[in-house]
Amino acid sequence: MTSEQLIEKNNQLREQLSPANKAYYENLLLYLRTKSLSKNDQQVETLLLEILQDMLEAQAKGISSKDYFGKSPQAYADDMIKVLPNDFIEAFKLILIAIGSFTFFAFFPSLLNPQRALDIGSIGLTGLYAIILVIGIFYIINRDIYRNKNILSRILKIILIIILTIPIFLIMIFVRTSFQLKLQGILGISVIILLMLAELIWYFRQKDRKLWFFLNFSFIGFGVLDILTRLPKLGHYLINNSTGKIYLVVTIIALCYLPWLTSVLFKYKKNKKS
Repeated sequence: MTSEQLIEKNNQLREQLSPANKAYYENLLLYLRTKSLSKNDQQVETLLLEILQDMLEAQAKGISSKDYFGKSPQAYADDMIKVLPNDFIEAFKLILIAIGSFTFFAFFPSLLNPQRALDIGSIGLTGLYAIILVIGIFYIINRDIYRNKNILSRILKIILIIILTIPIFLIMIFVRTSFQLKLQGILGISVIILLMLAELIWYFRQKDRKLWFFLNFSFIGFGVLDILTRLPKLGHYLINNSTGKIYLVVTIIALCYLPWLTSVLFKYKKNKKS
């Protein structure tokens, strides 16, 4: 089975666990996934599925996860990770895909001002920093899973993560490279339409479209704004008129926060049902 199929089967079987066993397993799952970035993804998911199946068998016999795997799941997980061979080629591919994806999705917001050249080099550097930041966040999450966490510690870590995200915006605003493109008029609109089509093709190829719906809606919304700013009269109104700028900024903020707000609402409804 592929990694996606293993994850899907894992999600289905996990619902059969009791609340206590599910909490135990999900901590173990998060720990293994955040610590195995240099491992083969398929092997990691296979291991997680095997652990889950063993846990379900133990549960059927009335044995709790703590009794079956022990009261030190971190040590158990570390031993499991050591068995898996490193796969740095796959890890490098994953980093390249992540940078490429970030660069692709950053195109839409970066094209809002048709008078400004699109700096591909700056977007690439931002993507590289974002990947390093994500790896650092994974490290923080991994360290905290089996530690006693107080509210102050969590608040300080959230503040640290927020501070570390600031360079993303600083790089995109202030760093300039020689890899620039001017996408104005018909050329710009044509490129934007092609990018929107590529985004829609990617979206419709996903199995779980509900998960990506609002994120996809946000990117398509940015694409529409990019086209509107390149239309002669309307573009001049949105870029140069004070009222037009307000409409543009409000729309941008809405498109940026829409995926996050909807994910919070869905999570709240799910927790309420549970």
